[in-house]
Amino acid sequence: MIQKLKIKKNNFIFIICLPFFISSFSIQANSQTVQTFNPNNLLSDQEMLDYQSMALKDIESFLTKKQGVLKNYLCRLPKQENENENEQTCQPYLDSEIRVSPDKENNDVQQVEKLQTFLKKYYPEVKETKIYDQITIAAAIKFQEKYADEVLAPWGLTKGTGYIGETTIKKINNLYCEELNLKLQEEAKEKWQCYFSSSAPTIKQGEQELSATEVIYNLSQKYRINPKVVLVTLQKEQSLIDDSNPPQGLDHALNWAMGYGCLERGAWKETNKGFYNQVDGACWQFRRWFDYSENYKHLHQKGVTYKANSAKALDDKTDVTPANYATAFLYRYTPHIYNGNYNFWNLWQEYFGPSNTSQNQNQTKKYPDGTLLKSKNSPDVWLIENGKKRKLAVSAEQFNNLNFKWADIKEISEKDLTIYQNGKLVKYGPDNSLVRADSKVYFIENGKKRWISSGLLFEKLGYKWSEVKKLPENDLESFLEGKPSLYPSGTLIQGNSATIFLTEGEQKRKFTSANLFDILEYKWSDILKISNQELSFYSIGNPLLYPDGNLIRKKGGSIVWLIESGKKREIASGQLLNHLNYCWTKIIEISQEELNLYPTGEPVLYQNGTLLRAKNSGTVYLIEDNQKKEIKSLEIFESRGYQWQNVIIVLEKEINLYSLGAFLKYPDRTLIKRERGAKIYVVKNGKGEWIKSAEEFKSAGYKWENIIELSDEEFEEYIK
Repeated sequence: MIQKLKIKKNNFIFIICLPFFISSFSIQANSQTVQTFNPNNLLSDQEMLDYQSMALKDIESFLTKKQGVLKNYLCRLPKQENENENEQTCQPYLDSEIRVSPDKENNDVQQVEKLQTFLKKYYPEVKETKIYDQITIAAAIKFQEKYADEVLAPWGLTKGTGYIGETTIKKINNLYCEELNLKLQEEAKEKWQCYFSSSAPTIKQGEQELSATEVIYNLSQKYRINPKVVLVTLQKEQSLIDDSNPPQGLDHALNWAMGYGCLERGAWKETNKGFYNQVDGACWQFRRWFDYSENYKHLHQKGVTYKANSAKALDDKTDVTPANYATAFLYRYTPHIYNGNYNFWNLWQEYFGPSNTSQNQNQTKKYPDGTLLKSKNSPDVWLIENGKKRKLAVSAEQFNNLNFKWADIKEISEKDLTIYQNGKLVKYGPDNSLVRADSKVYFIENGKKRWISSGLLFEKLGYKWSEVKKLPENDLESFLEGKPSLYPSGTLIQGNSATIFLTEGEQKRKFTSANLFDILEYKWSDILKISNQELSFYSIGNPLLYPDGNLIRKKGGSIVWLIESGKKREIASGQLLNHLNYCWTKIIEISQEELNLYPTGEPVLYQNGTLLRAKNSGTVYLIEDNQKKEIKSLEIFESRGYQWQNVIIVLEKEINLYSLGAFLKYPDRTLIKRERGAKIYVVKNGKGEWIKSAEEFKSAGYKWENIIELSDEEFEEYIK
């Protein structure tokens, strides 16, 4: 077999393939690994957010001890000059972001009102409600897609999001100022120029100068990101910490120091070029992912499993489920396990792991539980558990089955290994067997023992007592502990409280009410009473929801919602509910807590082909393609064969749910002409086609009395 090992040499990470033949358990280990590498937990949230972990002097001391180029590097901000001092400029119209659900209620009311005032000029259906409602969001999405090249393309998007951020704000501000014949007064951009101290020009009055140490410290404090994350990333991306001559070339390494804006496909973003911009951009990005995580659901998420070699570009043959936000964000930044994030983790351990704490350097190092160790002069591999070393008496195949990794073995001196007391020998249990010692029964799976916590569970798993083999206590202690056995998926379980759960793999999903339990057609007699200890073996999954098609309403509330695709969609009126043939008696009343479990979807609309009119308005609309199309005249209404008794009178707020489409035109074969015009046209596919002669008119069977005269404005719509 071929075994991949990662070896760190001269501050670079190389991957090499070595022939690896095993007849007995004998391994040459990676001498740089400190703790077991877990791709699901690269870094804790606290570690990434601990921006006070290093003082300025600590960063300076760290860089001074290394061989990299940054200890002599400076960045300078020249004095900002106003190049257009006498030019009339326009103040920005919008100056802060406007967010969509889930926290759109926290938007600045004045900014929302200003946005609505602006959008109303383009989309008349928008009202100045001071609330970022669905109509305004829909209009904002249209605006973003209209100017997609400027608003969406910089973020790699093709569809509008409704989130009013940097590029949308800039476009709105530019358009607003153009209307005033003024130039937008943009915020002065900081243009840092960086030099080695030996080649830096003489500093001039008004210029600001920072060392690389100060750049790293100041920006990590500004964005509240651990400076250790910056230091590790500088090494991982461009070898700037440990190497005085980076392999990519010095200029390239410094200009793209953090790898920020360096895409795997496509052009690099020149606006991110330069050491200061690189550190600033990367810290800003990590901070933004923490603060606005909901806006990045298309990227790696905490708790979501990504398959090996999936569209998320995770390499190797390992599925990854990020255990926390920091780990998810590292995969967003570099979407590879071994060709990126293993290197980050490995460098973190080397720079800031347990061996770099303030312990006495002369004291022999203790390794945490779960560490694999071997001495340089012996093939034996040991597992550290409860402060003792346990020898692995397993084959190479069994080693893999126990989910150990070859690269995780730490090679240490024989002297360091002898400080640990010997624990029980680790044996590989006989797979798919039932064993017991004293009163506990276990099922052996992949060499590990899984405790069967009760007789009820034993029976539910379909085991037979006659197949249980008794082992001496000492033999059973040699098997590694696996996760406790669980009830099959779909089992109803209940601990000492009133809450009932449904098992789903290793998760338990709770029923939010007895009503939900009944609607999902479960049987109360099927509930298994188990101990709270057994209940604790399951992680908490998402609560169970009402199935699609159900109608729900908060107890005491008036708004009725339709459940569809796991979201709640508002039904704006009782009239709409009746029109859609829903039954009032089927509405389920639930608690506010249950209602909050459903994200809000788009409101329920009248079906296409419906005729609507708002109260106190004479305008009739046809609903088509989920838009409202105005019927501008009685003649058009009648020419299409519509009946007044079919027009539904609704609240104005229901009319406002629809975006305004093109007005409804006369049907095909309608004869039209411009007022005071001589040419006759026939409508075909919504367009006017000129009838060039009386003979053509007569041969087509048209009648002069059927010609309809249109105003100039209305007529123009047919000949565009």
